[in-house]
Amino acid sequence: MTKWIKQFLLGRLAGIMRPKHNRRYSLELKLAAIKDYQKGVMTNKQILGKYGIRNISQLHQ
Repeated sequence: MTKWIKQFLLGRLAGIMRPKHNRRYSLELKLAAIKDYQKGVMTNKQILGKYGIRNISQLHQ
C-alpha cells in the first residue's frame, strides 16, 4: 500500500495506473539520470520526478 501512495504522490493518478505497455527511455535521458545519481546532489525521489522514471529499480538498473 505504501508503494501506491508514493507512486500517487510522485505522479498523481497516472502514477498508480498500470501502463498498457512498457515505457522506453531515450539514451540522453538515461545518461542524464545516471549523472545526477552519481553526483549524489539529488535524492532518488527527485531524480525519478525530474526524469519521469516510474520506479527506483529502473534507475538502479
